[in-house]
Amino acid sequence: MTTDEVTPDGCPVEVYLRLPPNGEPDLIDRAVEPGSRILELGCGTGRLANELAARGHRVTGVDESAAMLRHLRGVTPVQARIEELRLAERFDVVLLAANLISTLDERGGPGSARPARGTSRPAVCWSGSGCRRPGSTRS
Repeated sequence: MTTDEVTPDGCPVEVYLRLPPNGEPDLIDRAVEPGSRILELGCGTGRLANELAARGHRVTGVDESAAMLRHLRGVTPVQARIEELRLAERFDVVLLAANLISTLDERGGPGSARPARGTSRPAVCWSGSGCRRPGSTRS
């Protein structure tokens, strides 16, 4: 499938459709409980969300682009800007790609990740060396 659709911030949807997962679903799946409720912020075309849903997780994907959300499979889509997102549902895991937090905060310093509203701690932390649930020995 080819598309010439572009997101509100100018990203070509076709580029994201062609990007395959690079092991991230495996890392995340090993770090979380089976059937976890996962919220992926900035899910795009579902590169991670679709794979996690196929593995039996209950995934909600958030993106501001309706063109991106149309490619989700087995994922509950929510069209919204992350900064304006308000959901009543609680999630076991919240995913946010590192490239989405490398922005400046209102004081001009680097933005920082913090627990999502309604949670007491980050659910998953990952880096190039692995993925784990805080307080867990699973990796």
